[in-house]
Amino acid sequence: MLDVLSSIYAFGRLHADRPAIVTADTVITYGDFLRAVLSVEQRIATLDLDTDKPVAVVINNPSRHLAVTLALAKLGYATISPARQSLANAVEIGVGAVIADDMLATAPA
Repeated sequence: MLDVLSSIYAFGRLHADRPAIVTADTVITYGDFLRAVLSVEQRIATLDLDTDKPVAVVINNPSRHLAVTLALAKLGYATISPARQSLANAVEIGVGAVIADDMLATAPA
């Protein structure tokens, strides 16, 4: 995962205007993607998360999901991407925190 992150850092600085992620309706450049990862990284660094427990990432948008996952990896966190229905048992499966892009139907136990 860190090799991918290193590549994004390098391309984000050297080729910021080149496309990194292309979908049917949007183009995200390496510069935009790098700024997204750095923004998430800065925000997560301010939180008091347990690095010994994985962080559940429950984000539907693939680009945002990747940005959050890469930022967490850079900070030394393990991540999982559980199904929303298994979040009710998050503590039982060892999750230390949940990062979601919308309100969850139930709070993790």
